Amino acid sequence: MYSYDRTHGSRRFLPFCQTQRFTTDPREADKNKIDNNNKKDANTSTDFIFTHYDLKTVLEYRDLLVKGGYFESPLCRARHRIAVIVPYRGRDRNLAVFLYVMHPFLIEQGLEYRIFVIEQSGNELFNRGRLLNVGFVEAQKHGKWGCMVFHDVDLLPTTDKIKYTCPTWPRHMCGSVLGRPETDKYKSHFGGVTAMTPSHYEKVNGYSNWYWGWGGEDTDMFWRIKNSGLALTRYSKSVAVYKALPHKQEPENPIRKKLLKNTQNGYKTDGLSNCRYTIISKTMYHTYTHILVDINPDKENVTEFQLQWQ
Repeated sequence: MYSYDRTHGSRRFLPFCQTQRFTTDPREADKNKIDNNNKKDANTSTDFIFTHYDLKTVLEYRDLLVKGGYFESPLCRARHRIAVIVPYRGRDRNLAVFLYVMHPFLIEQGLEYRIFVIEQSGNELFNRGRLLNVGFVEAQKHGKWGCMVFHDVDLLPTTDKIKYTCPTWPRHMCGSVLGRPETDKYKSHFGGVTAMTPSHYEKVNGYSNWYWGWGGEDTDMFWRIKNSGLALTRYSKSVAVYKALPHKQEPENPIRKKLLKNTQNGYKTDGLSNCRYTIISKTMYHTYTHILVDINPDKENVTEFQLQWQ
């Protein structure tokens, strides 16, 4: 645990921050508790991250935060400055658990970071792509970030081997999700948790604004990256394992497959470059920066839009 003192001098003389590793991987301890008949499930325990971050530890880490969910250690210089962007609506319990886990997780990786929660207002179908575009633009008003991590609120990392940094190319962080075997089959999937540099995100023109409802925008992003001439990296499925929190499923996007056929021709004009929105409120809570946004200020008729593609 850090001994925290905000009254520090020039940071250029400080050493670089080091990652604090789990002293023992709680999954190894869990294996001893598993009956021999269930050895095949030895690597699927999902509770260890909660046992590592007990309430006392979490509260101590929260004392280190600056309002807005920002952290920078006064004892060392972070090698990586990241903005964590979370698209959100109506998942209070998921958000509480997410913040409980992610702050100590990120602090122990020696990062300088801020968590942005981008909430969609109104009752229209959820549009994850637009929210992430908004988050990208608004996050840059709060710092010069070297890495943008786009993070679903219902996913939690299950090992500190997953590094929240940006490599040379866009990275799909989420190798596999416990309890969701179908995720292993998506070769053109780039969703859940991803990391991109600002320059790469701008090169692919961000996410599409067309995907109202669940599904499609993550596959669209995969093809944007490919069509832009960028390579794509993935963590190993056996290492980058995430736990999914329970939540109500958003309605599916009925035209997502038809929209995907237009990605190659439409990605240069549909995305970050034409994303319109209105900020309703911005609140600096202790553990995150909350931005409530109207992502449809022109009152486009979403139903008519989808009918045009059916």
